[in-house]
Amino acid sequence: MSATPRLSIGIPAYNQGEYLRETLASLVHQVDASTEIVVSENHSTDNTPAVLEEFAGRVRVVRPPVHMPMMAHWNYLVPQLEGDWFALLSSDDRATPAYVRALRRGIALDPSAVLVRGAFDVIDGAGARLKRQRILSNRAVAHPPRTFLEQVAINKTSFAAFAFKRAAYDQLGGFDASFHLWGDWALWLKASPLGAFVYVPEVIAEYRVNHRPGQLNARIRLELEDEMGICLRVEPEVAALLGSHAAAAQRAVAVSSRRRFDVRLDQISRSIGAERWAELAALVRPWAASVRREDRLALLESGRPVLRRDLLGAMRSRVRDVIGRWID
Repeated sequence: MSATPRLSIGIPAYNQGEYLRETLASLVHQVDASTEIVVSENHSTDNTPAVLEEFAGRVRVVRPPVHMPMMAHWNYLVPQLEGDWFALLSSDDRATPAYVRALRRGIALDPSAVLVRGAFDVIDGAGARLKRQRILSNRAVAHPPRTFLEQVAINKTSFAAFAFKRAAYDQLGGFDASFHLWGDWALWLKASPLGAFVYVPEVIAEYRVNHRPGQLNARIRLELEDEMGICLRVEPEVAALLGSHAAAAQRAVAVSSRRRFDVRLDQISRSIGAERWAELAALVRPWAASVRREDRLALLESGRPVLRRDLLGAMRSRVRDVIGRWID
């Protein structure tokens, strides 16, 4: 590897031409000879090709042979990149002026690092900031098994604010194509035994959310399938690889899986029409069995909402977690 690792920035693009110009404009002035920008144009039907023409000579464009689903598209794009490290940025997100510099600083911070992640802003469709995500529970440098334990309950790495070591991607076989939406989280979990995770507290990206009416209802099956894949397959498999820490990691997985299941039942009860409850209950039955929640699932299946009643207990648990991290 060269003294200065080369960084590739890949942009998977499909029908987001209205935002792509902002994405590219936020990056092109940050790159140098050791950085490249590569856009994979996934056979868009909007003005994406015309926007790319505006940046001819400043970005490299590749195209898969046919339109691909999300995980397959990411796995097509990464092998086209030449860097020792790569970042992926969605074609509706924006980099801040600190993006490349901060990622490079993170890469250099620990020679064992495989993942660098940064703070980010959440913006709406018009580009207005909704909130800032600093992820204070992430350490500046975390080593296994903490790399795994940080990621068990929730994905603490934004797709808009990361860089990943190419050798680790190749070793793990890329993004798991069985996932619809959460293949990045699965990859970070699988990478957690391989080396350090570095956190840069600087805001390096703007992650755009442009929720459409009915989006949760349209995506709920995909989200549930992915979440079950994380909880029932990926996390237990990785926990078993953590040697002397495996037993503690497996306990953390069990607790997290149970809590996440309860949250999902509550979400379905509150936000999804009762006419779909039986369908979704059938989908998550293996998850219910794994966390011994068949009784709660049966309530939902019979048409009764299942709402979380342990809010005070959850708040106390959250306080204990925060205190534990503070004194750790």
